[in-house]
Amino acid sequence: MYFLTKFRDKLKNEKGDVAIEYFVIAAVITVGVAAALYTLRDQLISIIGRITSIIAGTGW
Repeated sequence: MYFLTKFRDKLKNEKGDVAIEYFVIAAVITVGVAAALYTLRDQLISIIGRITSIIAGTGW
């Protein structure tokens, strides 16, 4: 959360061109994270299912 607050403050202090560059960087990172999560969705679902079953006490 600290990172987002600092990033927002940085955007407020910058002039137009630099703020746009920061926005583009943030957008590229967001798209990259979304693509990675979409690619790994089956593995993530499996891991979450295993953790849930361990917590519920049913084992693997």
